[in-house]
Amino acid sequence: MQHFYFNADLKGLIEYLKQYMTEEEIYRFIYVLDFLNEHLDKKNLTPSTNETIFNSLKYCNLFLIQLAIKKIIVDNAGKELTTEDISENLASIIALIPRQIKSNNKTYTIPNASIIMDIISKYDEDEKNTLKR
Repeated sequence: MQHFYFNADLKGLIEYLKQYMTEEEIYRFIYVLDFLNEHLDKKNLTPSTNETIFNSLKYCNLFLIQLAIKKIIVDNAGKELTTEDISENLASIIALIPRQIKSNNKTYTIPNASIIMDIISKYDEDEKNTLKR
């Protein structure tokens, strides 16, 4: 994935990500990144714009965490994965996703732990706590 990003190969990056996410989700993620790039460092933001920035940052983290979980599941196709297996594999990835973003005089704190629990809870689980998807 880094290869596509660092070589400015947006089409290649989108094609790679489509293994794990829908095209609509990918384009929404790109749109949100563009919004953040345009607004994050602006001064004198309204409360509603600050809220939109926070929600956009939260969405970006949600997207990245969902992507990581789906990649783990796809890469381990045919294996039974427990939520603990997913969590163990996520640990190193989560460490790379920022929990706080500072911009001008504002600090945005994103609740990654609750995002992870929300995502994992969406997957159907059997009585052995094994992910089916």
